[in-house]
Amino acid sequence: MKKLILLFIVSACVALTSCVKDNTGTHEPTQPEDKALTERLTTSTVMQVPVQTGKITVVTYAGDTLCIATGATSIMVPKTGAISKADDPIKISYINESDPNYAALLKDGDKSGIWQTLVFEDSKNADHDYNDLVLHVRYQRSFKANNDLFCIGVQPIAFGATKLIKLGCEIIYKGQSVFNEIISQNAKNDFFTGTTQAQLINTYNMDYQSPLFTKVFAFDAKGVEMGEIRVIWYIQVDGENVKEGQVTLYAVNDKYSFTNKEKRPYGIIITDASETLGDHNLEHTPAWFSYPKEQINISDCYPGFDGWISGSAQTFNTKIYNIKNIFNIVQKLGKEPKMLYEMQSNGLEKPDSGRYKDITKHYPIQSL
Repeated sequence: MKKLILLFIVSACVALTSCVKDNTGTHEPTQPEDKALTERLTTSTVMQVPVQTGKITVVTYAGDTLCIATGATSIMVPKTGAISKADDPIKISYINESDPNYAALLKDGDKSGIWQTLVFEDSKNADHDYNDLVLHVRYQRSFKANNDLFCIGVQPIAFGATKLIKLGCEIIYKGQSVFNEIISQNAKNDFFTGTTQAQLINTYNMDYQSPLFTKVFAFDAKGVEMGEIRVIWYIQVDGENVKEGQVTLYAVNDKYSFTNKEKRPYGIIITDASETLGDHNLEHTPAWFSYPKEQINISDCYPGFDGWISGSAQTFNTKIYNIKNIFNIVQKLGKEPKMLYEMQSNGLEKPDSGRYKDITKHYPIQSL
């Protein structure tokens, strides 16, 4: 399992269902897009983890451990038909008692986790460079005693907007909305600390690098499987005129409308763990997506993107791109950005550890 660092810790207990808030502002029409488009653009799926008596199941994808399980459970995995990585499929292995790693895995407890990359446009009349807000998020489910939690860690990557952006998150559990809040009133200030509101971050030059999660939310989740949870992401921004007011723009989801008049999503969620960076022969880096440079249309970066949107292609191959038009972090740093991804061990798995109390804010652990 990739190592994890915690910067924003969630700490006390309250009942989630008693404090669900609707802070989502002016909604787009609540009817979702057609099922075919939604299914095609959804890049994750649910997998039932197979188990064998007396053995530990380990599920990996592109070298990243998605799940360690001693009992039957469901998890979130990359939908390999959506983001084309046929050369590195999901792999399942079984660890028995004779394996030298068996005792340590058993003691560590069942867990599952996955990365996603969120890329947003901040306007209905967009330039489609999908770099107005770029975040990595990590979902982590731990079943250890006194640590039976579902956690979401948010890591900042890029900010290419000039307007104020609020970030919202809705959690669906067994078909019911159990959490719906604006988790950042000002994404620029909250995530990209020490930068100015007018500064564009990591869209022209490498301006900012954070090895940490800048927000982590933890939920008491006893009896909850990762595969039973669905997370919907959205942003709130000022509309195109005073009359329109503030609008809510959703990333791809199956509950709310998420496309503009050109049928392009306001936000795309990339669920993958196998992208190498640029033309460099480097080890896999989790959930990396090379987003477009400032004011460059994503169609001019990825020749397969338009077909994915229109339906003439069922997959979006992120390995085929115009390297001159993408923001290639390897070229910018001159090395693989390991610190962006190598998170230390007791981060999301121990959000109440208080390890970073001097630099954290504290929010309550909620109950799913």
